[in-house]
Amino acid sequence: MNELETALLAAIIQRGGDDTLVKLNEDDFTNINNKKVFEVVKHLWLTGETISLASVKAAEPSIVIADIIKMDSMIAATKDEVDKMAAQVKNISAIRKINKLTSAIKSDIKAGEDAKAIKTKIYEALDNIESDIQNTKIKSLKTVLFETTEWIESQFIKAEKNDLLLTGIPDLDYYTGGLFDGEMTVIAARPSVGKTALGLYIATKLAKEGRKVHFVSREMSGNAIGMRILSMASGIDTGRIKAGKINDTQWERLGKAMGKYSTSDLIIDTESKTPSDIKAVTKEIQAKYGLDLIVVDYLQILTPDGKNKTREQEVASISRNLKNLSLDINKPVIVLAQLNRNAENKRPVLSDLRESGAIEADADNIWFLHYPTENQLSNSQKDKFITCKQNNCRYMEIHIGKHRNGPVGMIDVLFDPGKMKFIGFAKDEKTA
Repeated sequence: MNELETALLAAIIQRGGDDTLVKLNEDDFTNINNKKVFEVVKHLWLTGETISLASVKAAEPSIVIADIIKMDSMIAATKDEVDKMAAQVKNISAIRKINKLTSAIKSDIKAGEDAKAIKTKIYEALDNIESDIQNTKIKSLKTVLFETTEWIESQFIKAEKNDLLLTGIPDLDYYTGGLFDGEMTVIAARPSVGKTALGLYIATKLAKEGRKVHFVSREMSGNAIGMRILSMASGIDTGRIKAGKINDTQWERLGKAMGKYSTSDLIIDTESKTPSDIKAVTKEIQAKYGLDLIVVDYLQILTPDGKNKTREQEVASISRNLKNLSLDINKPVIVLAQLNRNAENKRPVLSDLRESGAIEADADNIWFLHYPTENQLSNSQKDKFITCKQNNCRYMEIHIGKHRNGPVGMIDVLFDPGKMKFIGFAKDEKTA
């Protein structure tokens, strides 16, 4: 093993540096001297200084370079050879880390640690090892443009096949294009405005289409979520279902609704408390069944991983971890979030996001839900407002407060809180 490490370092020095350096870490090397050589060579390379046996020794006199000099005369430092040796060193390093993880897990089991905590620890460690092996952070512009072109082509094919991840609210889908892999979308509102209803509406709509959805809730029980889904599917008010005031005809509708959704791939998770818990369950679901969307209800109620000094730092940590989750699994994540009291009687803005400005920075998209008062309405909105009242529904504005890759703006919908349904208003066809 030491010979392979030494040969790799000798080849990199012989080449005067190599971009392979950014893919390696100090802990990929077992020999203490090799660790020092690697750190010096990497520092010289990153600072643009000359890399040679002499410059390495001059930078750190305590380094022993006799073995590297010997190996230098025995190797041909081609780019392919360097990449091959680096991959071997990485692989051996990963095996070493897995062995270490195995020993740690055995110790945890003997110590009587909670099974769920051990499982989360395993997923986190393996995920770090996997990303360390792949190390795809550094890409050339040519590679990025090629991958972007492939993505555009795939989106074109999905659009032709009506296979995009759409919310089911036409105006919202028109402005946003739907939901995209690797993006975090925040749905924010004051309590009892409808953010959970919208998150669940999108989740059930996509699950009904055959998508695999992971719905995480720390606010509601499984029964409460089930009642909302049955209400949406059957058209029976949630109040009647909860009170058990259901006649024979409604029982029949409930039976049909249950049959419609019981085979859908909507996985309800009311146990995950931290971002790490969510990530572990998500990775397991993705590995076993595949995954298209994650919905988290809601951000501020989650428990942060690790210790933070302030509440703002806690929320920022949760937000960043959920954004990282969307990137790690390359799937869209919808995160519900609360607004502070400043948004109570006005149209919400980004600064109203509760307890942390980090949410605004991490999110790719932010949608605010708002019930306007009559004096906030334009003349064109007042007719819709009256229509909603006549149908025992609420007139809701959805403000697109942030859209990393598109326009911001406002759309309006008819929201039926009793049946948990969102209905877009009919509009003339738009032109792009």
